[in-house]
Amino acid sequence: MKYFAKSDIGNHREQNEDFYWCGNDLFIVADGMGGHTAGEIASRVAVESFVKFFLHEINKYKIYKKNIKHKNENKNEVKDLPDNNSGNDSKELDLTASELSLKSSINSLNSPFNSVSEYSESFKIVYDTIKEILEKSIRHSNKVVYTLAAKRSEYSGMGTTLTGCFINSGVAGIVHVGDSRLYIKHQDKLELVTSDHTVVGEMYRNGLITYEEMFRHPLRNYLNNVLGLSTEVASDLIDYSLIDGDILVLCTDGLNSMLKDNEIAAIINKFKEPQKITEQLISSANKKGGLDNTTVITILI
Repeated sequence: MKYFAKSDIGNHREQNEDFYWCGNDLFIVADGMGGHTAGEIASRVAVESFVKFFLHEINKYKIYKKNIKHKNENKNEVKDLPDNNSGNDSKELDLTASELSLKSSINSLNSPFNSVSEYSESFKIVYDTIKEILEKSIRHSNKVVYTLAAKRSEYSGMGTTLTGCFINSGVAGIVHVGDSRLYIKHQDKLELVTSDHTVVGEMYRNGLITYEEMFRHPLRNYLNNVLGLSTEVASDLIDYSLIDGDILVLCTDGLNSMLKDNEIAAIINKFKEPQKITEQLISSANKKGGLDNTTVITILI
């Protein structure tokens, strides 16, 4: 697995309110909102609290083994991956991660799965635990952001989107709140895996508007589900079977508000490598206007 991440402030914003994490086979993007620096605080706190809780729970269940390396380009040697590969300051990562195992009960399941129905029962038990941890992590993250906003008047009303995935043994476990997105190019077809938690997203799902109309609708930026605004948060939990050659793109809405899905697909098809895909997606979004911060993580399986 190879991946590359980058965050860009765009052409019109005074600060970058996006935040991301890459490491331990866990990938997250978040897009904060709120006055002054509140949005930047919300996304950072949400991601960091999510990651800390998730990794603690994984280790507690003893179903995950950290074994990630990265290559130091200057010394041409392999070193341990730094603990914190996150940020919003255009930090770039081009890391090759080793295979990570869950339990010995699933180590023999090396062939890709075509659908959920093809999972063996032993795998489903373990992976259901992963999904449970993802859900607990998002609830914990929501509580941390909400509590901070309640205690500090300058952070009142802050919130954030959060879209993340944990990849292991040929499956991506996905957790999603808000309108950041996860696309997967699978067998030459680009699929939007997440659903936008927005007013127009709900209108589309109810058959009131077409998918194309979502892109230009005047209410397209109105969120109806945000992390940190209330004591509870609703999240989507998805699992997706992966095969070699699949490409995942996590992004904040600075990308898909500027580029349509067919434009995103064209860039993925043209450049193929995570670094070039990420850089070209952000560059193209900025050329189209760059109205918002844009964060992209591209993962090649």
